[in-house]
Formats: sequence, structure tokens, C-alpha cells
Amino acid sequence: MVPKTKSKKELFNEIVGLHQQISELEALIRKGISTKKALQNPVELTKAMLEYVNDAIYVYQDLSMKFVNKKAVKITGFTPEELMSRPQFDLIHPDDRPVITERFLRRVRGEEVPDLYPHRLIDKWGNVKWIEVTSVLITWEGRPAQLSFMKDITEKKAAEDALRQSEQLRADIINFLPDATFAIDYQGRIIAWNRAIENLTGIASHEVIGKADYEYALAFYGERKPILIDKALHPSIPVEERYLSFISDKDFLLAETELIYQGRNITLWCKAALMKDAKGKVVGAIESLRDITALKETNTALRVLLKQRENDRKEIEEKFLLNIKELVLPYVLKLREARLEMPHAVNVAIIENHLNTLMSPFMSKLTEKYIRLSPREKQVASLIKDGLTTKDIANVLNISINSIDIYRQNIRKKAELNRKKINLRSFLTSLNND
Repeated sequence: MVPKTKSKKELFNEIVGLHQQISELEALIRKGISTKKALQNPVELTKAMLEYVNDAIYVYQDLSMKFVNKKAVKITGFTPEELMSRPQFDLIHPDDRPVITERFLRRVRGEEVPDLYPHRLIDKWGNVKWIEVTSVLITWEGRPAQLSFMKDITEKKAAEDALRQSEQLRADIINFLPDATFAIDYQGRIIAWNRAIENLTGIASHEVIGKADYEYALAFYGERKPILIDKALHPSIPVEERYLSFISDKDFLLAETELIYQGRNITLWCKAALMKDAKGKVVGAIESLRDITALKETNTALRVLLKQRENDRKEIEEKFLLNIKELVLPYVLKLREARLEMPHAVNVAIIENHLNTLMSPFMSKLTEKYIRLSPREKQVASLIKDGLTTKDIANVLNISINSIDIYRQNIRKKAELNRKKINLRSFLTSLNND
């Protein structure tokens, strides 16, 4: 962060402050705290006044310091005698000396130079400190000199560096995310545009960083308009109708959209959320986009494949049932009509019942969708569906007609048909069409 250059107004206020301190010092002197000599000597009075200001102050003249106050001693660690006996530039960090020397010479020549500039110094113990210096030309003891105000900004600089590193780390993380991602500040200016979104849009980050007025929407939709990231930042903005699907969570927004981009139809999955600072204040928003066109196409193909597989399954099932009816059951019926002796007749009846069960896959639909049937009720229902009369069913199952009537009543009751004028066989047959 570049320090703010002090304006003439700010410098004027500092001078007013110095005059105020002079007045306070004169008041102390009038009370007998200083000597009459100080009152009679303006230079001594000025020196005494400069000792009590909050900033470190020094006067530089003839390539050496002529005056340093207590705060300057505290910042540098050197005594006043040590500071005034060595060139000022010895304190400046070697990397900063060329710039500071050049500015000093320009100021002495009367050229315009910045009034405020930060740089580093090395204190008595070898510690590097960041300082901020404001200098003005003055007359000191009748000769030109430079009056400098110095502040220790080491902690401020460290905080700025930490913030800058944090912002750089965040930018690096965003930059290497696999999904196309961008971020905006609270004013809608683009502050991040990662590599993935560069690849998706063909727009380099340096072309859009700092731009506002929905520049990011222009990259996708060809027009400037609010999109999901704006909805995250300003919930009252209506954007839902622009998306195929829209989900609002307390922490983020999810949406899916289709658009024609660079001559092809694409489907994007979008996710947007707020960005907050360490104090929880909203400072912007971030949005990630993922091209799921291939995935959608794969899902469509999979659905077609599953549908075809279901049709194939039904076709195989129908052929299987048809083969049983035409190639197996006729011979079983002939065996039953042959009036076999026990237990052969029982075995034939069992075979016939099992075949009928295999031929009735609709029973699983009946059981799952409507009622819970007993095994015997399933047999009766299957035979009813196949068009057998009560007498025929009784003969097939080798039970009485009254028993078949009871099973029919139970089936109607469990299917909730006992109070409806619906033919039981028609109802059971309709299940095959569900």
C-alpha cells in the first residue's frame, strides 16, 4: 500500500500544532519553569519546543544532523551526540539510500519532490525499521536546513505486508482452483479471474481485473446484466428466472444454466457465496462455474440406454411367458386331464401352480403398489387375471369353490375394491399396463 502524501493543508495543521506547543512552552516559561535566557534566544526556545512533540524530529544541515529530539533517539537507539556526529545516510538501509539521496538533492535544488515517503533505517542494534518522513526546507540559525518529521511505521508496515500476503495467498488459491472462478468487491469490480475462467472464456485476467458494470456477465451472456454472484451480494436482485434450476442456501447459491457460447450449446453449474473480512464484514462475492455439458450428455445417453434395457427386459419376459404358455402348459394340462393317481396328480398340480406363478410378474406390482397378499391369494389372483372361472381355479388348486370365493373377497378387500363396482379381473389385468 503506497502511503498517502501529506497535503499542504495537513502540513499547515502540523505547523499550527507547533505554534500551539510554542505557546504552551511560553506559558511554562512565564511560570518560571525555564530561564530568561530561553525567552531571549529563539533557537533555544525552538529546540525546547521540538523536544515535546510526538513525532521524531531532526534538523539536517551541511550533511549532518544539527538537532534531534527525544523521539528520534528512541526510534534509532543512538544518543543525540552519536546521531549528530555521523552522516544521516548511514542510518538509511542500503537498498533505500539511492532514492533518498536523490530526493534530498532535488529538494535542496528547489525541485518538486514528494512531501511524504516511507523507507527503512537500521537502528543501533542492527534492527530494520520502517519509517515515514516528511521534510520541509527551513532556515536554521540563519542558514538553509531541512526540518524532518519521522514516524515509526514498522508495525503498520508489517500489518500491511501480512494483509498483502494474505490477499496474495487467497489470489493464488483462487487461481489454481480447477473450476472457473472469479470474484468481485462490494462495488462490483472484478478482483479475481483465475486461469480456469481464462481458459473457459478466452479472456485474460489483466483484461478484466478492476472493471465493473457487469463485465463478467458480458463475457458469458454477451450483455451486461446481474447474474448469480450479484444475487449473493444483493439478495433483492431477481435472477432466478434466468436459470434452469436455482437453490438458495444460507451460505451459498446454486444454479444451473444453459447458454450458447462460442457457437456451441453449453450447460454451466454455478455456485456463488459472499466473501467477508476478519471482522465478518461483507467485502465482496465469489462465483465458481463448471462446464457440465459432457456430463449432461452422458446422463442423457445413459437414460436412453436404461430405457432400451428396460424394453429389452420386457421383451425377453414376454417371450419367456409366451414360451411357457405355448410350449409347456399345454402338456401340463394334458397330464392333469389324464386323471393321474396320487401322488403324481399332486406333483402335476404343484408344477402347474409354479408355472402360473412364473407367468404372473404383475403380482409384484400388485403386492408393492396396492395390497399384501398371502401366497395362496397370489395364486388365485394370477388365475383370475388369466380368465379362469371360480370352478376352474378350484380344480387347478384342488380346493373347494367356497374357499375360492373367500379368497376373491379377501383380494377385493385388500385392493379396496369391496365397495366399488369394479370387475376384479379387469382390475388385475390393468396392473400389467402400469
